[in-house]
Amino acid sequence: MTHSLPKKSTSRSERKRQQIRDAARQLFLEKGYANTSTDAIAQASGVSKHTLYVYYPSKEVLLIDVMRQLVRFIPDGNIDVSLEPPTDRQALRRSLLSLADQFLTGTMQKDYQGLIRLLIAESPQFPQLATLFNEMLPQKALQRIESLLTEAEKLNTIQPVNTNASARLFLGSLLTYAIMDGLFIAPEPPRLPETAQVEQLIDLYMRILYA
Repeated sequence: MTHSLPKKSTSRSERKRQQIRDAARQLFLEKGYANTSTDAIAQASGVSKHTLYVYYPSKEVLLIDVMRQLVRFIPDGNIDVSLEPPTDRQALRRSLLSLADQFLTGTMQKDYQGLIRLLIAESPQFPQLATLFNEMLPQKALQRIESLLTEAEKLNTIQPVNTNASARLFLGSLLTYAIMDGLFIAPEPPRLPETAQVEQLIDLYMRILYA
């Protein structure tokens, strides 16, 4: 009995948060960020404005959480604990493939691409959006890759490298798909690369690491 109550409370809290996120995502995509008021979000999500602010102290924070939910591979920590330790070359390759799959599956979603376009269009008027997005999404993705490479170094799986530069090289190659096969082909839906393409990219990257 004593242990079930917190679980139920947490579950209700997360359901309410998801309710707000869903309503906000729809409004942001339909009306844009500037034209979506917190009153409209509260009304669409069926909560009071006070409740909205309990979960999200600002509209900017809500937008970032909407995007984080679309790209679930970004956790609060640096690296997903589900990734296997890079104890050898094949284990590292599998982890890189997993990261690439999670990144592309998340960033190539239609709604995520729509929110990126919204962010690009409105960041000159709301520069704090670009800062928040960069800190909470691209930077955390970069940190995850750096953490994996750092762990691989410690395990002597790879020789010492500039982990930041190496992580940027890997992330940048994935971003070409998100940009060239996503953002730049609107109004067509984003085109996910074939698995074989991603594997070839990983193999080329591995050659650089082991050169």
